[in-house]
Amino acid sequence: MRSPVRPGPEGGTTMAKRQAPTPETSDAPPAGDAGWMPSIDAGKSVKYTAIVQSMEEAIASGRLAEGARLPPHRELAARLGVTVATVTKAIADLARRGLVDTRRGSGTFVVGLAPAEAPPPAASDAPLDLAVNRPLAALAAPFLKDALLALTGAEAGDLFGYEIVGGNAANRATGIAWLAERGIVAGENEVLLTQGGNDGLLAALQAICRPGEAVACEASNYSGIRRLAQALGIVLVPVATDRKGMSPEGLEQACRTQAIKAVLCTPVTHNPTAVSMDLARRAEIAGIVRRRDLVLIEDDIYGHLAGEAGEPFFCDMPERTIHVTSMSKCVSAGLRVGFLAVPRTLVGRVRDALYTTNWTAPSLHAALAARLVAGGAARDLVEAQRAEALVRVARARQIFGPALDLEADRASYHIWLRLPDHLRADEVSAELMRAGILVSPAHHFSIAGTAAPNALRISLGAVADRGLLEQALTEIARRIVGVQMAVGAIA
Repeated sequence: MRSPVRPGPEGGTTMAKRQAPTPETSDAPPAGDAGWMPSIDAGKSVKYTAIVQSMEEAIASGRLAEGARLPPHRELAARLGVTVATVTKAIADLARRGLVDTRRGSGTFVVGLAPAEAPPPAASDAPLDLAVNRPLAALAAPFLKDALLALTGAEAGDLFGYEIVGGNAANRATGIAWLAERGIVAGENEVLLTQGGNDGLLAALQAICRPGEAVACEASNYSGIRRLAQALGIVLVPVATDRKGMSPEGLEQACRTQAIKAVLCTPVTHNPTAVSMDLARRAEIAGIVRRRDLVLIEDDIYGHLAGEAGEPFFCDMPERTIHVTSMSKCVSAGLRVGFLAVPRTLVGRVRDALYTTNWTAPSLHAALAARLVAGGAARDLVEAQRAEALVRVARARQIFGPALDLEADRASYHIWLRLPDHLRADEVSAELMRAGILVSPAHHFSIAGTAAPNALRISLGAVADRGLLEQALTEIARRIVGVQMAVGAIA
């Protein structure tokens, strides 16, 4: 998986970036639309590529002159009949190629093509990491840059003192708005700020369980759950899953044989299997939780990215559900902000649990989140991440075919690939690592006492370049699927 010239995001080579004329020294007029404004096909699923290709051709031909200032994103979106997120994604792509330069308060300027004799980037010996599970960082970069630049003056100074654990009123207001995107109506006294989803899960488990008590969870699960359980001294009871998530029969069996205190589950885009519960399955699980008088810890970290995926458990059972969410899987992995929606009877215990690992709220990250949510950028960015994830999942489906366990219309940055019986996941993972491709074998996610499925989790967001991602996926398929590959690039 080595290449002397690293492809750009759409398969072309990455061009060396040139410095755009500065707004202070340039009287560049706005770029007119004659000859370069793209024509968007209403039936085209990935519209931003038309914008990128049209502008790249216009810059190469000189129709878009070096130093020209592009129209604002919202104006471009309105003229093209697309969303602001689509335009933002296209401009970010052009910026990564070194064709435009965006400057806060001044606009976006055409940089122009690099000289033909510019040397190519050096080859990288680093493996392609399809093991780490995160959204595409390059999509988030311009949004986070704008939010960071906005945090200046007195407000910035206030972000480096001690702040109440669980968040102040402004932090909780951000959480209320973020949770509302998932259909959750929560009051200020029912929302707590956390330093990401893992922090929220730790607080929820510690608030509900004492050492030695048992929590039922999916038999294959987020690997951090095992570490949290070990730190808290609680027992994880594995429950079988199927293509609709946690098995009701398996949960009933666990409740009959163990003194279960709580149920922990991921109803949307389960990690690692990527399956989601339908409404009927949610109703069955909720019924068991009520009959057994349990608390349900709902890990909804992928809910925003997946979009419309059924009503969260908190909406149906707010009196016995702790809803855990964050921005790490749908906005940016490094934005360590999460929120809990908690029954009022449990808020005090959960806040006390947060003090175990926190002595102050994540004020700086919370301020960034507030900027993104209040200005609508968070919603635009989630839409852009969702669109990108859908493109990558669609191509993975073409490459791997029925070996993938994933719903066709569900956005996800990870996929679950079941292997044929004659192959072993550990051996395939080791072989791929020697070839320069990192993936996660199923045993990484298995709860103690269960046999690991013969499968691999493959992450689609850590490799920014679509061309390199497709090379890696094709190589994986060549080694394990052994069928004629679908032809065509990720577009």
